Amino acid sequence: MKKMHGMMLAALVAAGFAAPAAMAQDHDNHYDQGMQHGRGQMRHEPDVPPRWADQPRREWHRGDRLPPEFRDRQYVIDDWRGYHLSPPPRGYQWVGIGGDHLLVQIGSGIVLRIGD
Repeated sequence: MKKMHGMMLAALVAAGFAAPAAMAQDHDNHYDQGMQHGRGQMRHEPDVPPRWADQPRREWHRGDRLPPEFRDRQYVIDDWRGYHLSPPPRGYQWVGIGGDHLLVQIGSGIVLRIGD
């Protein structure tokens, strides 16, 4: 009987050591094979609303309408000189989204210019 308890105890101890080792295995993240840098790259950036965070980087064009999530004060670039951007005309403001700088009409969110 003692021998049986000893074997059960040894099996429990061995299982206890094996479980953390199995959880620590590297899975190599095969999901990103074939992704190129830049176009199509998934972004995980802190300055993007959660709804947009895991989507491919957006290509902005003149005339696009900025979604309401990006019209929040946290995206407005007040220090446009520090970013080497031109002064925004009256009624426009610079907005920074995921490394892009957009000159956007304040009332409508229409993109006038990308970068500078």
